[in-house]
Amino acid sequence: YLTKLVGSAPMSLNCMDYAIIIKKASERRIGITFANKLVNHAYDESNDFSLGEEALAMVKESHTYSSRITPIDASNKMNELVDNTRCFTTGVKDVDDKISGLFPEEFSVLAGYPGCGKSAIKSQGARRNAENGKKVLLIDLEMTASQTWFRMACGDLEIDVNTIRGGKVDESTRNTIKAYSRELANKYKKNMVIYQAPMTPTDILGAAMMEQPDIVYVDTMKNLAGKQNNQSTQQWYDEVCNFLRINVAQPVGCHVQVLHHVNRSSESENRSLGIQ
Repeated sequence: YLTKLVGSAPMSLNCMDYAIIIKKASERRIGITFANKLVNHAYDESNDFSLGEEALAMVKESHTYSSRITPIDASNKMNELVDNTRCFTTGVKDVDDKISGLFPEEFSVLAGYPGCGKSAIKSQGARRNAENGKKVLLIDLEMTASQTWFRMACGDLEIDVNTIRGGKVDESTRNTIKAYSRELANKYKKNMVIYQAPMTPTDILGAAMMEQPDIVYVDTMKNLAGKQNNQSTQQWYDEVCNFLRINVAQPVGCHVQVLHHVNRSSESENRSLGIQ
């Protein structure tokens, strides 16, 4: 009888395993609850529905449960980072050699003066990562998706974009461009998704939650929608960077890179292309 009592009494030996099971079950219940709310809100036509705002609510709700990190959680995460390295190429080998690439759950800014090649580097990096089997989300706020494929095709075929747009080529060249653009779109359709303007930071969160990418490119910061009239440009940029780092890169587990035009009127800035 005494042995039976000892065997049936709770013990602290396996408390960590039980705690992990309870935590995972709790997160699943939160997810189920949110999914049910999302369905109800989507069906309710009397209220405005925004997928981005709903996704943001989900992130904020999950943060109330997961912001506290125990030493054990931190240690396990550290082991995962060391043992299962994940990185993405910048698209430039010399830069990769210097900084070892781009990493999940991190945020970077690719800054430079207009016309110095930021978009070209972005396109090159996006394509290389897609070819390496990574899921790429392109938030292209300067061009439409069709213009993106068109410019990529012109670059690969070494044909001047403005020559095509000005109608200064023969029909054979036009057909070649159109066929190659479709070829590129089909080649990258599984690993590259393009969203075009208008997009707010919250919209980017919604897109990232839905697409679950490995890396997100935002081109460019100045074209993001959502800036309030009473906000200064610097305040808006700070808010955007913090939002994308905390609410997109970290929860989704992706890298977020934002392209930013440096103001030419500032003489104190270093006139070079840099990744910060």
